[in-house]
Amino acid sequence: MMVDAEDLTIRKTLHVEVPVERAFEAFTAGWHEWWPMETHSLANGEASIDWRVGGTASELVKGQWVDWADIFEYDPPHGFAMRWHVNAENPATELRLRFEPDGSGTRVELVHAGWESYPDGGAEESTGYTSGWEVVLGHYTAHIDV
Repeated sequence: MMVDAEDLTIRKTLHVEVPVERAFEAFTAGWHEWWPMETHSLANGEASIDWRVGGTASELVKGQWVDWADIFEYDPPHGFAMRWHVNAENPATELRLRFEPDGSGTRVELVHAGWESYPDGGAEESTGYTSGWEVVLGHYTAHIDV
């Protein structure tokens, strides 16, 4: 069965009641305070993100640093983009986040695309990430709305 990759693009939008600069800072520099490592990491290990173009998101797994992603766009406080490759056996996908003023707060938009590069079309992986991003963004929202 052929699946249209556009249909697999994950799009999540949320509103947080803080200014754009605070929303961006909490997502990037403050990510270690809210990211659910116990459920959304390779091994619930130590993790690090170098927030600059060319930087990487990595996790220490069994004594080895394993890359999750590499940053190819970084435009504070408006957004960033990463090549997401948590599983080295699969092709990289593209993760983009945008932070835009929205009334008294910020609209956060996540787009995770590129599933068409998977040998099986990426339908199963995309579905898993769809629910996974709900959990991750729920942690972010709970953290920032404190």
